Amino acid sequence: MASMQTKSQVSIVIAIVSVLLIGSIFFFMNAKEEQPSLAADLQPVVSFVETCLKDQAESGLLFLGSQGGFYERMRSENYLSLSIPYYLEGNATSVPSLEHIEQELNFYIQDNLEYCIDNFESMDWLGIAVQALEQPVVKSSVGEKDVTINLEYPLKITQGTTTSEQRSFVATVSLNFKHIHSIVGDVMDQQKSEVLALHMGFLAKSAYDNDYFFELIQLDEQTVIFSFKFENEKLRNEPYYYNFAQRYDW
Repeated sequence: MASMQTKSQVSIVIAIVSVLLIGSIFFFMNAKEEQPSLAADLQPVVSFVETCLKDQAESGLLFLGSQGGFYERMRSENYLSLSIPYYLEGNATSVPSLEHIEQELNFYIQDNLEYCIDNFESMDWLGIAVQALEQPVVKSSVGEKDVTINLEYPLKITQGTTTSEQRSFVATVSLNFKHIHSIVGDVMDQQKSEVLALHMGFLAKSAYDNDYFFELIQLDEQTVIFSFKFENEKLRNEPYYYNFAQRYDW
């Protein structure tokens, strides 16, 4: 009887081990399918392009902040080589939407990315030949706490006898631009309530509540530049600035 019991226990243990072994095989097969490794010949190129993409996105966000969300501007005030847009001009107010700013960022990156890429000359040193099959297309998205940049840029990559293609790249910039835009929007909503007034009390409370500093620069009797400094929203280890102008009918 003891011998039969021992045999039964051994059979049960073998069955359990078999199930665990089969389960482990399926798990690792599925994990491998879900997380395909990047081909070795693609890694340097992908890293290079995404580094350039992030660098130009940061530069673009800094530039757009300095010019009130605009890359190429219409009605603006020239100040220290910047074109600072009017958010208030007489009785009319105009604040660019997030969608518009995303589009302006797209234009900036597309115009400047090629200077960083530099015809992929840095890849030549690694023995990698890169050929662009199409022009780059950028799509920016302002999220809750960061800005994501998606790039469609079909490339043909050759290293030795191996040829591969890569189309999509992505970069993320840690900047809560959505919050900054919301603060500016609240200030301008208050301005709409009385377009002839300079709402210092509201500005002071907004700055205190949202932890930023502001400076008002009066260019003439009617024109004031608003410069917001966000110490807690840093880009390249520097506070983020957002500027816009208002022209009052005083």
